[in-house]
Amino acid sequence: LRSLALRRRCAGLLLLGMLGLQPGKTWTGSPAEVLPRRALLSASVLGAGPLWTLRAAVAQEGPEQREALYRGKVVGLRESAEWYRFFVGDIVRRGGGENAPDGLKITDDECGGGLCSAGKALTELQSLVSAGGPRQGGLSQVERALTTPMFLIVGAEVWDPDSNYIEDARKVAGSFQQTMQELGTSLKTKKDAVAADKLYRRSLTELNKFFQICNEAGGAKQTDVEFLPPLPLKDDELESSEYWIAERKAFDELNDPVRIFSERNAFGSRELRYNLKRFPGATLLLR
Repeated sequence: LRSLALRRRCAGLLLLGMLGLQPGKTWTGSPAEVLPRRALLSASVLGAGPLWTLRAAVAQEGPEQREALYRGKVVGLRESAEWYRFFVGDIVRRGGGENAPDGLKITDDECGGGLCSAGKALTELQSLVSAGGPRQGGLSQVERALTTPMFLIVGAEVWDPDSNYIEDARKVAGSFQQTMQELGTSLKTKKDAVAADKLYRRSLTELNKFFQICNEAGGAKQTDVEFLPPLPLKDDELESSEYWIAERKAFDELNDPVRIFSERNAFGSRELRYNLKRFPGATLLLR
């Protein structure tokens, strides 16, 4: 997600420049009530300054600026959701002993106190959902990639204020946040692969509820880049769906170490090459 974070920071700085604000300038007003306390303690996901700086900018500008910021956050959430389903999902499966190189489960005597592949996977999963240090604003990697953008989307002031979309989405985002905290606490207490898998599947259901609300509230169509496809709850769908097969291939290519090395030494516009490769299976959603 390093390159994604860089793109978000650049997008945030560009947006602030368009709105005539300085990246480090704070807002003296009160933060929006829709955002949880932990989100307010963090820097903006865009990396361009305090969270309420961007909220103040949105409040002061017209619908076009708010719509642009909203669309950018939704597209970023779509990318982070794929990371959560592919990368984190693989860790969850390996934690249960599936596809583990040594073929061991955490409950096997041969695991050696959690030093087998499954045990290491559960430890890695715990680190992804556990609070980070001061440089990360005290947030976990999952909170930075998913939870905080979800609350920012809710507070983007784009949806119909007279509808139930805002309140419903806020509740679902809060449920997802609570599930992640429960997952971290559970793994800290005991490396239980079954319990971790159950909580992970619950989080997928919560994300899909949030995605459904976003699609309906924002009027996104399946061919729109800001459309949020429901994440597969079962792993076999990842291997049988044309859309998810295409997305997984693109995700693996994007995060391939050899490709990343070549990208650092490539000529031309990286953004152009990147946009041509992302979401290649979008048209397959119509089938």
